Amino acid sequence: MPSAWLGKTKLVNRLGATLASLIVLAVLCLMWATPAPLARLDQASVDWLFWLRGSRPVGPEITLVAIDERSLKEEGRWPWSRDKQAQVIRAIAADRPKVIGLDIIYAEPEETALFQGLQKLERQTAALQDKVPALRTFLEQQRAAADTDGRLADSLRAAGNVVLALALTVPEGGKDGSGQVHEAGAYDYLEPYLSLLVKESGADEALKPFRATGASPPLKRLAEAAQSLGHVYSIPDQDGVTRHEYLALRYGEDEEVYPSFPLEIARLYLGLARERVALLPGQGIQLGEILVPTDQKSRLLINYLGREGGFPMVSATDLLHGRVPPGTFTGKAVLVGTAAIGAYDQKATPFSANFSGIEKNATVVENIIHGRFLERSVWSGPLEVGTILLVGLGLGYVLPRASALPGGALALSLVLGYAAFAQWMFARQGVLVGLIFPLLTIVVIYLVITVLRFMTVEKERGEIHALFTPYVG
Repeated sequence: MPSAWLGKTKLVNRLGATLASLIVLAVLCLMWATPAPLARLDQASVDWLFWLRGSRPVGPEITLVAIDERSLKEEGRWPWSRDKQAQVIRAIAADRPKVIGLDIIYAEPEETALFQGLQKLERQTAALQDKVPALRTFLEQQRAAADTDGRLADSLRAAGNVVLALALTVPEGGKDGSGQVHEAGAYDYLEPYLSLLVKESGADEALKPFRATGASPPLKRLAEAAQSLGHVYSIPDQDGVTRHEYLALRYGEDEEVYPSFPLEIARLYLGLARERVALLPGQGIQLGEILVPTDQKSRLLINYLGREGGFPMVSATDLLHGRVPPGTFTGKAVLVGTAAIGAYDQKATPFSANFSGIEKNATVVENIIHGRFLERSVWSGPLEVGTILLVGLGLGYVLPRASALPGGALALSLVLGYAAFAQWMFARQGVLVGLIFPLLTIVVIYLVITVLRFMTVEKERGEIHALFTPYVG
């Protein structure tokens, strides 16, 4: 009977090249569509690059003041009275830091029982106070003494370099809000803190920062006493890992652009006026001479240093009891926040699932100060597509003509070589090159053509055996 595969080498080679071309086309379609499973795998590949790079050293510019477990044990449970928080601010300011970042939300007034009692007493004795001015003066003095918000505002004003946290609300998933902005007109006192000038203000919606639909700003008296505000909106990726910092958000009826909390700390540490900060839609944030690269929605890919505990950290209770050496904060950026288990904003990072929000903010400040950025370059996409085309079509030509061992060695070399190149670009150049789709192309083409060769070569061997068996013993 006529053989099916014997002498059909060219047919097998053409079939291998055709299959490789179809696989390349399919991978390019997947790359364009990026279904959720592959998107998560692509995000996880960034974590692999971090693990391979490992931790890197921390500069001396940033120190954290942590409200940690020991602080809660000695000073009492959180939140502390604002009187005590004012003491912390005064103790830090006495050491002359460049900037103090207070990563605590002050959206509600603190009214102690004494303060409320004095207010009630003032109302009940209003008629008597008109007849006894000394009583009015006494009650006013006592109410001022019980006003902890006022003393916190005084400490902020005296320090003169404090950045407060501004809570903005963005719809679920980080998508732009299309609804009405809530209470935007009630926060007119926030306008002095709009530090981001927007170049090309007529940019397409896709190149504008996300739009916030609500806010919980600091009390007016505290905001006016601080030097600046910065929003602290943060949301993890779909797999729960926080990889991006939202450097800018829009809020208000006129969609003013608000800078992030760590961006404002970095600006003040570098001594830059607000006029020297600008948003370049689709490119990044121009911070003086530094261009902070972002994606189209003004998000910075955070270049994490390592696991938690990497930054110098001072316990707040040591600060309150004078156990911190002079000069600890001099000339530095000092970030204050909670770090006790159960009391802080817990983040998952490529290195750890137990990262505090204050350390995440410190990491972003460190990235900006040192210019240690990670970015997807404009040529990263074309490089990835070119690699898929070149390697995929090349393998489609070579593998059908190669025996098993050389073919496997070639595919393995391409996988390891591309992975090493991506790691080198990540660790040395700060450029993120896509891993998943090029490696997927190599692996799938190798497996498909290997199966094809196994089937055809084995079939051909069987045909040869059947053909010559009647004539050869």
